[in-house]
Amino acid sequence: MTEVVEKKRLWLDDVRPAPDESWLWVRTAREAIDALTNSAWEEVSLDHDLGPPAAGTGMDVLDYLERESVDWSDGQVSVEGVRIPKSIKIHTMNTAVWLRMVTLAHSLMAKSK
Repeated sequence: MTEVVEKKRLWLDDVRPAPDESWLWVRTAREAIDALTNSAWEEVSLDHDLGPPAAGTGMDVLDYLERESVDWSDGQVSVEGVRIPKSIKIHTMNTAVWLRMVTLAHSLMAKSK
């Protein structure tokens, strides 16, 4: 019998593949947002620049998390809102937005504790 393992790590990058098979590799902000909306994730790693403007950016994903997240610390389940991943990492090579992304990611993770 083959065991199905649900991936709990989300990798957003249009060019660089995920580090290994334990990650779900998505290439656009919309794909990342859809994945975050439909599942709880242990770890997320975000690139910023995702190719053409229609692909969005990693910052779009962080902005979505900030806007749509709910406080789940009380253990209640809500049908609205998105759970903030336990770990949000930024792997962008874009130094102009890296600090802004890291700051927002840390703020989101602190909010979820």
